[in-house]
Parts: sequence; structure tokens; C-alpha cells
Amino acid sequence: MTDPYLVHFRDPKNAFELEDADVVASAENPACGDHGRLFLRVREDRIEHASFLCRGCSAAIGTLSLLTEWLPGRRLSELDALTLDDLADVVGPLPSAKKHALRLAKDLLSRAAKA
Repeated sequence: MTDPYLVHFRDPKNAFELEDADVVASAENPACGDHGRLFLRVREDRIEHASFLCRGCSAAIGTLSLLTEWLPGRRLSELDALTLDDLADVVGPLPSAKKHALRLAKDLLSRAAKA
């Protein structure tokens, strides 16, 4: 069975700039050079739609794609409280050398929550 992040890397979902986004967050992982942008449409503190753009490795792209499918319905105000373990539960198993993708996702969510 193929890991979920690889499925999403090969066929990313929501990989575009959401034109009517209420929140836009950017983050970069200086250790590996991955860079991501997260776009959120929010209504009454609930995320209605999420999209992303990413320049990075397969794990970063796959992780952000999975995240955009998981975020709708969640509260914007709760994003900053998510831990790396919470995100690992969303994304599924990542090789230890690819866990830096969770840090990029966490940074994006924290910045979105504070925007």
C-alpha cells in the first residue's frame, strides 16, 4: 500500500491560489528549502475551503495537499494549538527524513491562525 502523502504528491488536491482567500500564510523551512503558502476561505471562524502552493519535496507537497482536505469545517482559532503529533495523525506515516514537512505545515497553520 502506498503512503497517503505519496498519493497526494502524485496527484495533489487543492494546489492553486484561492482567489477569494480571507487568510494567506507563508512559511519556509530554511534547513531544506521547502516553501509553502496556505490559502483559507473562512466563514464565522470555520474554514470553508483551503488550498496551497508549494515548492518542495514530495513529503511537503503531499502533506499540504492532505491538509487542505482535512481543514474544511475546522475552526481557524484552533489551528495554532495543533501539535506535530496531531498533524502526523492527519498525514499518516512519514519517513523520519521527511518529517520536516510536518514542521512546514505547523508553521503555516500557526501563521494562518494569527493572521
